[in-house]
Amino acid sequence: MTNTKIAIGCLVQWYEVDVVKDYIKSLRLAVDSYGKDNVIVDFTFSVNQDLEKSSTDVLNSCREKFDLLINEFNFNYTIVNSLFTIADYRRNFNINFCDKADVLIWGESDMIVPRQMFIIIDSLHQSVQQAKI
Repeated sequence: MTNTKIAIGCLVQWYEVDVVKDYIKSLRLAVDSYGKDNVIVDFTFSVNQDLEKSSTDVLNSCREKFDLLINEFNFNYTIVNSLFTIADYRRNFNINFCDKADVLIWGESDMIVPRQMFIIIDSLHQSVQQAKI
């Protein structure tokens, strides 16, 4: 039934680790509803402190929290240490996944993903594809 390959990606700054928890949980429910083989999930976790400073203990705690969250739902992620903006992330995401997926979605760390989101996007994508014929 579903054959639209969807990629969703999100840049998470280290100081957003407590906010991103709800996004990750809602994303997992949406992925499970649609089918994990049809969704590519990408996270980049930035530990750079050029924009926001913190102690090493706090930074390490944030990394541990993020690692536990991601591993609980079996999502992969990349850690970046250099200044990495949302524009950098989205450009890289588009380049890395444009040939691997039919639809690209830029997620946000404070977003809640509706459980039916991928199903609806698949339906819209299928409708557009049929209209082209």
